[in-house]
Amino acid sequence: MKSIFCSLAVGFIMVYLLNQPLHGQSWMADAPDNDIEQLLNNLFPGPVDEEGLEDLYESLLLLYQQPIDINTAKYEELRQLFMLSERQISNLLRYRRSYGRLYSIYELEYIEGFDRPFIEALSEFIRFDRNREKPRGILPKIDKSTQHQWLMRYGRILERRRGFTAPDTLAGGRSSNRYAGDPGHYFMRYRMQKRGDYSLGFTLEKDPGEPFRWNPAQHWYGPDFISGHYRLENRGILKNLIIGDFNFQSGHGLIFGPLFRMGKGDEPVRTLRPAPSGFKPYTSVHENVPFRGLSASLEKGIWSLHTFYSSLRRSSSPIVEESDGESLLTGNLRSSGLHRSPGELAGRKNLREQSAGFSLSAIPFLHGNLVLGLQGVGTRFDKEITPIRRRYNQFAFQGREQFNYGFFINYRAGDMLYFSEWSANAQGGRAILAGMLGNLGRSLEASMLYRNYSPLYNSFYGNAFGESAINSNEEGIFMGIKYMPLRGLSIKAWSDYFRFPWLRYRIDAPSYGHDASLVLHYDWRENFRLRLQYRTRERWRNIPLDFDSPLYSPLPANTRSARSDISLAATESLWLHTRFRWSRFLQYTTYSSGFLIAQDVEYAKKQWMIAARMAVFDTDDFDSRQFVYERDVLYFFAVPAFHRRGVRYYITTRLHANSTYSFWLKWARTRFTDQDFIGSGLDRIEGNTRTDIRIMCRIKL
Repeated sequence: MKSIFCSLAVGFIMVYLLNQPLHGQSWMADAPDNDIEQLLNNLFPGPVDEEGLEDLYESLLLLYQQPIDINTAKYEELRQLFMLSERQISNLLRYRRSYGRLYSIYELEYIEGFDRPFIEALSEFIRFDRNREKPRGILPKIDKSTQHQWLMRYGRILERRRGFTAPDTLAGGRSSNRYAGDPGHYFMRYRMQKRGDYSLGFTLEKDPGEPFRWNPAQHWYGPDFISGHYRLENRGILKNLIIGDFNFQSGHGLIFGPLFRMGKGDEPVRTLRPAPSGFKPYTSVHENVPFRGLSASLEKGIWSLHTFYSSLRRSSSPIVEESDGESLLTGNLRSSGLHRSPGELAGRKNLREQSAGFSLSAIPFLHGNLVLGLQGVGTRFDKEITPIRRRYNQFAFQGREQFNYGFFINYRAGDMLYFSEWSANAQGGRAILAGMLGNLGRSLEASMLYRNYSPLYNSFYGNAFGESAINSNEEGIFMGIKYMPLRGLSIKAWSDYFRFPWLRYRIDAPSYGHDASLVLHYDWRENFRLRLQYRTRERWRNIPLDFDSPLYSPLPANTRSARSDISLAATESLWLHTRFRWSRFLQYTTYSSGFLIAQDVEYAKKQWMIAARMAVFDTDDFDSRQFVYERDVLYFFAVPAFHRRGVRYYITTRLHANSTYSFWLKWARTRFTDQDFIGSGLDRIEGNTRTDIRIMCRIKL
């Protein structure tokens, strides 16, 4: 604990020293935290990966801090805003070709599809640079436009969990399973950057239960997770150079996918296909870092080349055997990032992964409307990976080496975008996706995507659209529409039909399913918001043939859910939100249902923001659990799941003390009315309440 307070003290001293020569700089306004979180809440209302959302949130936040130059932004850069439709992008590019540079935000009103309310929302993420200074030389230039940001966060569960109790002794003097560290969650991040020039930063994190250690022989350097990067931009044909941790997104996700997969959310058109962002510094706290090494992006004329080399250590199952002098790993890669108990610590960073890859694309003709790309990646492990075989994972990766290769194509015709990607691996697996999205009229947008991923296909870094967590053993077709008959009113619907040619976990036969949603969203005069959603989902699942039989029979399981969100501005500073969730699960003779009602109050004026909630939930089991978005501290986006019966209440406060210092505090408690303990295993809490606290400080220079 003393080391933590020492680290925080050193951090504050460093920030103070950095601040001394920079008093003359101009401060940037704070990002619209509420608007960005509301956007993410609308796009992804269901269960999501919090670490992936953190990366997406930061991408949008960086767009606010480093707005896109509307006069030079290419098609893919404009798509990263999520706000622009294909028609709006096409009209903007057409206007630039016809009339040249835009000089003012008001000039956007002359472009079809850009009305004043939309322009006001867009203005936070764009700029109109005229004589922007270009970076010169290899070394970065630190001046008054350089931004410094320091983040520090602490959190914990106040109730004692079993993993933090005194261990029991066993025969032979050995102790039973317990967590090696204290229950606190510690996070620290520093980043220095200059728009379009360079970026430098590092991230430190310790999860609850993990120890602080210094043992280089075991790859311990204080906290369990350490990440860092150095980035240079716009040096001639060298557009991007990163040393350290980075992620890579190219094509449509089959080989190099985004950290967070989009598609089946509130927006069925604009988020269907990820916008390729190339190499980006990895700043998330998810410990399954995609790449660590060196990456470079080169551009010359119609050609773009992205290439990289990565070498890092992964955690895996702790069972390692020697076979004829070769290391043999029997088990799977572990992606949770938790190293708390003896079992988790035994497999920590015991596997080295090396990878190298490239993505080459060209815009040969058709006025830049056609893009062709070729890409590939090779991966090698220092141990033989041999998963424990089950019937459903007969085609899982086995061995030490893997190679994926493929190509992609994009073609824009008017207000429509057509795209496709094909990929294969060395084991003979194949994967293909093809789709289209765009405007069919002034008020109608549509999308469609077909995918076919063979059971033999697997990709360590892919994350394309799909029903499964991995792009394997799946075929399906997705269709979506968005209709905007009146200003502020949008009707969105999508349907996804899919099948699985081979067995899956808890499904002992080939199966199929479907997923469909209907959403109505209405905004009235910026002080009233209404969102209604109905969703039905069917997937197969094993059920026992009878009570005494070990055999199972797969049968379809259907889940229906409804959601409503009503937001009302009582005053200019006070918002009231009423949220309702309901679901019903049905399989054969098994039936369960659940609901949740939450009332939120949010007050924001000048430097203060206070958000509070009272929620009541009642569900029959885990299958009828409910999800609802919560306001939290900066960079901590959560959509927790609630099951059983109980109440949940929290309060979150934010204070922007001045242009340099900002503080967040969250206190939350869940109380269950139908059980005497919470959780299981080492996470078990004796009692029916769980209390979480989080404290955060941000320093901007």
